[in-house]
Amino acid sequence: MPHTPGGFSDPGSCHRVALAVHDCDGAVEQWRRVFGAGLMVDALHDDLDGSDMGIVWMGDVPFLALAASSPDSVVGRWLAKHGPGVQSLAWEVPDMWAAQNHLQHAGIGITGVHIEGRHFFMHPRDTYGLMLELTDDRLPNDPRNGGSPDGGGDGLVQVSGVAHVTGVVVDLEPVSALLGAVFGADPRPVPGDGPEVVADFDIGDLTLRLVAPLDPSSAWHEVVADGRGTLHSVALAVDLDAAPAGLARAGLRIAHDAGESLWLDPADSFGVRLQLVDAATRP
Repeated sequence: MPHTPGGFSDPGSCHRVALAVHDCDGAVEQWRRVFGAGLMVDALHDDLDGSDMGIVWMGDVPFLALAASSPDSVVGRWLAKHGPGVQSLAWEVPDMWAAQNHLQHAGIGITGVHIEGRHFFMHPRDTYGLMLELTDDRLPNDPRNGGSPDGGGDGLVQVSGVAHVTGVVVDLEPVSALLGAVFGADPRPVPGDGPEVVADFDIGDLTLRLVAPLDPSSAWHEVVADGRGTLHSVALAVDLDAAPAGLARAGLRIAHDAGESLWLDPADSFGVRLQLVDAATRP
């Protein structure tokens, strides 16, 4: 696939990071109380895919809590198969019809098309398991468009922004070619001494970090043991020195202290894998 500046979708802002949870209201309340998120959209129901949603402003991008209104809904089936976690990422693009034509010409299927506030997913079989979405919709109360979320900025562990969203893939090379063609994103290697290759891709105002384990000794290997990539976790930029005290007050446990970051216990964050990194070291 050819790689042009901006890719053929010419992505703008990250529309939202979608997190699938069993308890939409509980997740939104935690994000507001603990992480200081401002409310953008409260208690929204989508009959088309059977979802209950709430949207908050998490530092510098929207977070979407996505829960199922019934077990046999699209979201209910997704949760039954994958469990809670990062469900998808979406970006705003200027011309959906042109993006669709380019995708189809490149042999990339689309699915989940909505006409009103148009958006669609690139089919995960063609994106190596990653759920990536394009849209021409704009969310209400988005500060990037002059809006103002309700509240925020007073969290026990205040989030200043999303450092990156981590995905795990089997092979970095074909995914890198895909992201270059669609989004115009070049890989920035992330140094490390583990048995995996890691690279960051800046797409709009969101960084997607991809990890490709090189052999079974990698701690990431079991994530892609079925041969399929997936979105894995979200890294939030915070005051890392002050974070443990705030987490203790909030009743959120630290599952792993990696020195340069803290991994929270997913049992305390509605099944979502959250990593806390130092805002002072964020590029």
